[in-house]
Amino acid sequence: MKHDKSHIKCFKCHGYGHYANQCPGEKEEAHYAKAEEKEHSVLLVETALPGQLQYSSDNRAPRVLLKEAGTVPELHLAEGGNPTGNIWYLDNGASNHMTGDLQKFKDLDHGITGKVRFGDDSTVTIHGKGTIVFQGKFGDQWILSDVYYIPRLRSNLISLGQLTEIGHKILLDENELEVVEKQSDRLIMKVPRTVNRMYKIELNTVEHVCLMASIENEAWLWHGRLGHVNFRSLKQLVGKGMAFGVPVISHPEQVCSDCLTAKQTRASFPRATQWQAEEKLKLVHVDPCGPISPETAGGNKYFMLLVDDHSRWMEVHMLKSKDQALAAFVKYKVEAENLTECRIKTLRSDRGGEFISGLFADVCEKAGIKRQFTAPFTPQQNGVVERRNRTVMDMSRALLKSMKVPGRYWAEAIRHAVYLLNRLPTKVLGDKTPHETWTGRKPSLGHLKVFGCTAHAKVVTPHLKKLDDRSRKLVYFGVEDGSKAYKLYDPASNKIVVSRDTVFEESKVWD
Repeated sequence: MKHDKSHIKCFKCHGYGHYANQCPGEKEEAHYAKAEEKEHSVLLVETALPGQLQYSSDNRAPRVLLKEAGTVPELHLAEGGNPTGNIWYLDNGASNHMTGDLQKFKDLDHGITGKVRFGDDSTVTIHGKGTIVFQGKFGDQWILSDVYYIPRLRSNLISLGQLTEIGHKILLDENELEVVEKQSDRLIMKVPRTVNRMYKIELNTVEHVCLMASIENEAWLWHGRLGHVNFRSLKQLVGKGMAFGVPVISHPEQVCSDCLTAKQTRASFPRATQWQAEEKLKLVHVDPCGPISPETAGGNKYFMLLVDDHSRWMEVHMLKSKDQALAAFVKYKVEAENLTECRIKTLRSDRGGEFISGLFADVCEKAGIKRQFTAPFTPQQNGVVERRNRTVMDMSRALLKSMKVPGRYWAEAIRHAVYLLNRLPTKVLGDKTPHETWTGRKPSLGHLKVFGCTAHAKVVTPHLKKLDDRSRKLVYFGVEDGSKAYKLYDPASNKIVVSRDTVFEESKVWD
């Protein structure tokens, strides 16, 4: 019996007969097309019994729970890896996305293996885990990460539970299911319920865009200059006046190939922080990362990140070994306290030997710094710096790979990534960047270029001969700290050059 809604008043259009989220005049369209109402015939797995379908693998693949027979997506097994079509089933019982169509993947890690076990103890093999990119109605794209590749599976499955873990809301109302991205409140898809009480939708995959092929477009150029930041953050940066020097950009949410390669494994959206320091340096997070191979020309194998909890401002120090952490912290302490006129009150770190040593403890005790240590094997207790470490590494990989810069220059990419992230939006600060919160001034970004691009620096050597070259070809490695000049690398001499008089070819990659 259909529910009588004639007395219901919509607070958007003030009409009667429907709720606000069903208002025909106000409801935002889904970014992905609704599924066709017609039925698609697939075969039920004969060996599947009502109850549980479990993953059994060495890499701790989670269990997949299925509902009673007749209410689950009808799975079709085949001996080959034949295409599965574009119909995807959205299921609340499955705890993992999966497909049997290799052509759908834009990135696939074949090292992830395991078994899917059916009720009669028969199994099929997982042949990898990867990322799929879907095309939206309005030119934007949507990434589905951590999808298992099972060649014998002829159906495509989206796990609603897995979607909620990475920042999506699932809304069920009468005959429709909606998937909404929490962070942006973007409606991803709206799926009607079929006659057999299932939710399925047609989703088309899309080729990701190469940054270098699109760099003449202003939006893609700034995407590259700002370390492959997503277009949502780029729009927020400009639209809310959070920085100077960046033009107004209107561009659909898309993904470049370098982003996908560098950031395939995507972390869950963190829950809102329960507590945040109300003043600078009241709490500082510190964490080393490494060893990183290959080591730099200077012999560095680690970097140490220090994050102020109040402003989320980051400082990075390169280390040859972890025992250099104390010297790096002492340098940070002096510089940060002089700049902010505040004192470090509390330092939070893990229980690494470099932090629990007597020398480190003595420095903190004399300065009156309270120590906080995470429990063993519990990095979540220092989640602020752990997440920033991962973000820094993701951006650094994108910077290197997009311009084909050799991996031995990872330290320069790390420094530039920290420089950029300090000037980009971060969720916990709302409409302010870490730079503004730390210094009180909005950042200016108009000077930025694409990391790793070709630069022509003017030769300023005195007494040049008439036929001597007036410029030399170098590589852009960011901004020189403490000066209004560019940091450029000379591959011929293996030296860093600082120059102001420079012409850039931002579409020209490392040669």
